[in-house]
Amino acid sequence: MYVQHLMAQNASELIDILERGGKLYVCGDGSKMTPDVEKELKKGYQSVHEVGEREAEKWLERLEASGSYVKDVWSGIEAVTGY
Repeated sequence: MYVQHLMAQNASELIDILERGGKLYVCGDGSKMTPDVEKELKKGYQSVHEVGEREAEKWLERLEASGSYVKDVWSGIEAVTGY
């Protein structure tokens, strides 16, 4: 089970916490985990507020701009062979 699975199971509670001033810090793989986390955040917001994807994207952008959603991520580099 990954963090995004737990986020999906508890979406309404997570959205409520964030909307009441909570902070979400994501640390880890920026190429795989982070997009999945952001997808679940947006899906949760859409579900709770019955809005479209664009509104959810704007909400996530506002969270990030305000410092309520912070990423400390890395992206793996594929090994180069033949040297």
